[in-house]
Amino acid sequence: MKLNVRTAHKRTAPARKKAKILEFQAQVCKIFSNATRLEILNLLKNGEMTVSDLTKTLKATKANTSQHLKVMRMSGLLKTRRGGTNIYYRIANEELANACSLMQAALSQIMDGHPQRIQRRPTAAETAAPAVNGR
Repeated sequence: MKLNVRTAHKRTAPARKKAKILEFQAQVCKIFSNATRLEILNLLKNGEMTVSDLTKTLKATKANTSQHLKVMRMSGLLKTRRGGTNIYYRIANEELANACSLMQAALSQIMDGHPQRIQRRPTAAETAAPAVNGR
């Protein structure tokens, strides 16, 4: 989304933040327009993996897998940690994995000819949080 330079300064702070969020969402959607990257995200939902683990599972070259991981890491979607000679990749935000699962479930229902409302699954943080006001 291109911001009009003449009117951008007139937007309120919440409107500017919303515009930035939408721009980032568009960038993330571009990143996920590749089926291999979606498969990587799907694999990482089960926990962190090394490049070698992902390469074997994806049946892809190490160079190709590394390139996809770099794009996802540079955008902030994945995080890494070093363990000896290995680099372990994990999803940076659990909500991202939940959103992708929700999208997959909705698309599966549409493909099966059963479009209906999908219930969002609570995050681990939500299920671990104590009840407020008896809820």
